[in-house]
Amino acid sequence: MLTEHRVFTTPHLGHAVTLTLEHERDDVPLRTGCRLWSSSYALVERLALERDALVKGKHILELGAGVGACSLACAALGAASVCVTDRDEAVLALAHGNARRNGWYDGEKSCECDVSVKRLDWSDESTYVQSGEFDLIIAADMIYLEEHAAPQENAVHAHLTHEPCTFITCPPHRRTQLVQAFTAETPPRGLSHHTSHGALFAPLQHEKQTTNTTT
Repeated sequence: MLTEHRVFTTPHLGHAVTLTLEHERDDVPLRTGCRLWSSSYALVERLALERDALVKGKHILELGAGVGACSLACAALGAASVCVTDRDEAVLALAHGNARRNGWYDGEKSCECDVSVKRLDWSDESTYVQSGEFDLIIAADMIYLEEHAAPQENAVHAHLTHEPCTFITCPPHRRTQLVQAFTAETPPRGLSHHTSHGALFAPLQHEKQTTNTTT
Protein backbone atom coordinates (compact mmCIF):
# COMPACT_ATOMS: atom_id res chain seq x y z
CA MET A 1 0.00 0.00 0.00
CA LEU A 2 1.27 3.44 -0.97
CA THR A 3 0.32 6.48 1.14
CA GLU A 4 0.30 9.87 -0.55
CA HIS A 5 -0.14 13.37 0.85
CA ARG A 6 -1.67 15.85 -1.56
CA VAL A 7 -2.78 19.49 -1.51
CA PHE A 8 -6.24 19.76 -3.08
CA THR A 9 -7.52 23.02 -4.56
CA THR A 10 -9.20 24.47 -7.67
CA PRO A 11 -8.89 27.87 -9.38
CA HIS A 12 -11.88 29.39 -7.54
CA LEU A 13 -11.77 27.46 -4.27
CA GLY A 14 -9.47 29.99 -2.66
CA HIS A 15 -8.31 27.50 -0.04
CA ALA A 16 -6.01 24.50 0.03
CA VAL A 17 -7.18 21.23 1.58
CA THR A 18 -4.49 18.79 2.71
CA LEU A 19 -5.40 15.16 2.05
CA THR A 20 -3.94 11.76 2.80
CA LEU A 21 -4.65 9.14 0.11
CA GLU A 22 -3.95 5.42 -0.02
CA HIS A 23 -3.30 3.43 -3.20
CA GLU A 24 -3.75 -0.28 -3.86
CA ARG A 25 -5.54 -1.00 -0.60
CA ASP A 26 -6.84 -4.56 -0.83
CA ASP A 27 -9.52 -4.31 1.88
CA VAL A 28 -11.47 -1.61 0.00
CA PRO A 29 -13.76 -2.97 -2.75
CA LEU A 30 -12.59 -1.89 -6.24
CA ARG A 31 -9.85 0.08 -4.44
CA THR A 32 -11.59 3.32 -5.34
CA GLY A 33 -12.58 5.17 -2.15
CA CYS A 34 -9.09 5.89 -0.85
CA ARG A 35 -8.03 7.79 -3.96
CA LEU A 36 -8.81 11.20 -5.45
CA TRP A 37 -10.59 11.34 -8.81
CA SER A 38 -10.75 14.13 -11.39
CA SER A 39 -14.51 14.50 -10.89
CA SER A 40 -13.81 15.89 -7.41
CA TYR A 41 -11.91 18.81 -8.93
CA ALA A 42 -14.72 19.50 -11.41
CA LEU A 43 -17.46 19.33 -8.76
CA VAL A 44 -15.61 21.58 -6.29
CA GLU A 45 -14.85 24.15 -8.97
CA ARG A 46 -18.55 24.31 -9.85
CA LEU A 47 -19.52 24.68 -6.19
CA ALA A 48 -16.89 27.39 -5.71
CA LEU A 49 -18.24 29.35 -8.68
CA GLU A 50 -21.73 29.24 -7.14
CA ARG A 51 -20.64 29.45 -3.52
CA ASP A 52 -23.23 31.98 -2.32
CA ALA A 53 -26.18 30.20 -3.90
CA LEU A 54 -25.20 26.59 -3.24
CA VAL A 55 -22.79 26.32 -0.31
CA LYS A 56 -22.50 29.32 2.01
CA GLY A 57 -24.52 28.77 5.18
CA LYS A 58 -25.97 25.51 3.84
CA HIS A 59 -26.29 22.05 5.39
CA ILE A 60 -24.60 19.59 3.04
CA LEU A 61 -24.50 15.80 2.70
CA GLU A 62 -21.89 14.04 0.56
CA LEU A 63 -22.57 10.51 -0.66
CA GLY A 64 -19.62 8.29 -1.51
CA ALA A 65 -17.29 10.91 -0.10
CA GLY A 66 -14.12 8.84 -0.20
CA VAL A 67 -11.25 10.79 1.34
CA GLY A 68 -13.56 13.77 1.93
CA ALA A 69 -12.13 16.25 -0.58
CA CYS A 70 -15.45 17.73 -1.71
CA SER A 71 -16.91 17.83 1.79
CA LEU A 72 -13.91 19.63 3.23
CA ALA A 73 -13.91 22.03 0.29
CA CYS A 74 -17.54 22.87 1.14
CA ALA A 75 -16.51 23.52 4.73
CA ALA A 76 -13.83 25.89 3.45
CA LEU A 77 -16.42 27.60 1.25
CA GLY A 78 -18.56 28.51 4.25
CA ALA A 79 -21.06 25.66 4.68
CA ALA A 80 -22.89 25.60 8.01
CA SER A 81 -22.50 21.83 8.31
CA VAL A 82 -21.14 18.96 6.25
CA CYS A 83 -21.93 15.26 6.68
CA VAL A 84 -19.23 13.08 5.10
CA THR A 85 -20.48 9.57 4.27
CA ASP A 86 -19.11 6.39 2.72
CA ARG A 87 -19.56 2.64 3.17
CA ASP A 88 -16.11 1.29 3.97
CA GLU A 89 -14.48 1.72 7.38
CA ALA A 90 -11.00 2.18 5.89
CA VAL A 91 -12.29 5.00 3.71
CA LEU A 92 -14.10 6.63 6.63
CA ALA A 93 -10.92 6.51 8.71
CA LEU A 94 -9.11 8.42 5.96
CA ALA A 95 -11.92 10.97 5.71
CA HIS A 96 -11.97 11.45 9.48
CA GLY A 97 -8.21 11.90 9.55
CA ASN A 98 -8.36 14.43 6.72
CA ALA A 99 -11.10 16.38 8.50
CA ARG A 100 -9.02 16.55 11.68
CA ARG A 101 -5.87 17.37 9.71
CA ASN A 102 -7.58 20.45 8.28
CA GLY A 103 -9.04 21.56 11.60
CA TRP A 104 -12.67 21.04 10.63
CA TYR A 105 -13.59 18.10 12.84
CA ASP A 106 -12.41 19.02 16.30
CA GLY A 107 -9.73 21.63 15.63
CA GLU A 108 -9.63 25.40 15.51
CA LYS A 109 -12.11 25.57 12.60
CA SER A 110 -14.74 23.29 14.11
CA CYS A 111 -16.82 26.26 15.30
CA GLU A 112 -17.04 27.58 11.72
CA CYS A 113 -18.54 24.43 10.20
CA ASP A 114 -19.95 21.34 11.90
CA VAL A 115 -18.26 18.40 10.13
CA SER A 116 -19.37 14.84 10.87
CA VAL A 117 -18.21 11.53 9.38
CA LYS A 118 -20.74 8.68 9.14
CA ARG A 119 -21.08 5.26 7.53
CA LEU A 120 -23.76 5.13 4.84
CA ASP A 121 -24.36 2.16 2.53
CA TRP A 122 -26.67 3.01 -0.40
CA SER A 123 -28.07 -0.55 -0.31
CA ASP A 124 -28.80 -0.53 3.44
CA GLU A 125 -31.53 1.91 4.46
CA SER A 126 -30.76 1.35 8.14
CA THR A 127 -27.53 3.29 7.62
CA TYR A 128 -29.24 6.34 6.11
CA VAL A 129 -28.81 9.61 8.01
CA GLN A 130 -31.90 9.94 10.20
CA SER A 131 -31.29 13.37 11.67
CA GLY A 132 -30.89 16.68 9.92
CA GLU A 133 -32.36 18.30 6.84
CA PHE A 134 -29.95 18.99 4.00
CA ASP A 135 -30.00 21.92 1.60
CA LEU A 136 -27.56 20.27 -0.78
CA ILE A 137 -26.51 16.68 -1.52
CA ILE A 138 -23.33 16.17 -3.52
CA ALA A 139 -21.44 13.25 -5.03
CA ALA A 140 -18.35 13.03 -7.22
CA ASP A 141 -17.79 9.99 -9.43
CA MET A 142 -20.24 7.89 -7.41
CA ILE A 143 -21.54 5.98 -10.43
CA TYR A 144 -19.01 3.21 -10.96
CA LEU A 145 -21.10 0.14 -11.85
CA GLU A 146 -24.49 0.08 -13.56
CA GLU A 147 -26.02 -2.16 -10.91
CA HIS A 148 -25.35 0.58 -8.35
CA ALA A 149 -27.63 3.08 -10.13
CA ALA A 150 -30.88 2.03 -8.40
CA PRO A 151 -29.53 1.95 -4.79
CA GLN A 152 -27.69 5.22 -5.39
CA GLU A 153 -30.88 6.90 -6.57
CA ASN A 154 -32.74 5.42 -3.59
CA ALA A 155 -30.20 6.93 -1.21
CA VAL A 156 -30.45 10.32 -2.90
CA HIS A 157 -34.25 10.28 -2.83
CA ALA A 158 -34.36 9.22 0.83
CA HIS A 159 -32.30 12.26 1.87
CA LEU A 160 -34.18 14.82 -0.23
CA THR A 161 -36.41 15.62 2.74
CA HIS A 162 -35.97 19.38 2.87
CA GLU A 163 -37.45 21.73 0.29
CA PRO A 164 -35.80 23.13 -1.64
CA CYS A 165 -33.04 20.52 -1.60
CA THR A 166 -30.76 20.00 -4.57
CA PHE A 167 -28.61 17.04 -5.56
CA ILE A 168 -25.56 17.75 -7.71
CA THR A 169 -23.32 15.00 -9.01
CA CYS A 170 -20.28 15.04 -11.22
CA PRO A 171 -20.36 11.55 -12.76
CA PRO A 172 -17.49 10.01 -14.70
CA HIS A 173 -17.48 11.22 -18.30
CA ARG A 174 -15.62 8.05 -19.31
CA ARG A 175 -18.83 5.95 -19.33
CA THR A 176 -21.95 7.87 -20.33
CA GLN A 177 -24.14 4.76 -20.02
CA LEU A 178 -23.68 4.95 -16.24
CA VAL A 179 -25.12 8.47 -16.22
CA GLN A 180 -28.04 7.26 -18.34
CA ALA A 181 -28.69 4.36 -15.96
CA PHE A 182 -28.76 6.74 -12.99
CA THR A 183 -31.01 9.38 -14.56
CA ALA A 184 -33.39 6.66 -15.76
CA GLU A 185 -34.21 6.04 -12.10
CA THR A 186 -35.33 9.64 -11.43
CA PRO A 187 -38.77 9.97 -13.14
CA PRO A 188 -40.47 7.14 -11.16
CA ARG A 189 -39.47 8.93 -7.96
CA GLY A 190 -40.97 12.27 -8.95
CA LEU A 191 -37.61 13.90 -9.59
CA SER A 192 -36.48 15.97 -12.52
CA HIS A 193 -32.91 16.32 -13.70
CA HIS A 194 -30.97 18.84 -15.70
CA THR A 195 -27.58 18.19 -17.23
CA SER A 196 -25.07 20.98 -17.50
CA HIS A 197 -21.67 20.98 -19.21
CA GLY A 198 -22.39 17.83 -21.18
CA ALA A 199 -22.59 14.80 -18.89
CA LEU A 200 -20.68 16.33 -16.02
CA PHE A 201 -23.36 18.02 -13.89
CA ALA A 202 -26.82 16.68 -13.15
CA PRO A 203 -28.70 18.71 -10.50
CA LEU A 204 -31.90 17.05 -9.31
CA GLN A 205 -34.75 18.47 -7.28
CA HIS A 206 -38.34 17.70 -6.39
CA GLU A 207 -40.42 18.09 -9.53
CA LYS A 208 -41.97 21.38 -8.44
CA GLN A 209 -38.53 22.86 -7.73
CA THR A 210 -36.94 23.30 -11.15
CA THR A 211 -33.46 24.61 -11.79
CA ASN A 212 -31.32 25.56 -14.72
CA THR A 213 -27.58 25.59 -14.14
CA THR A 214 -26.36 25.96 -17.70
CA THR A 215 -23.68 28.61 -18.03
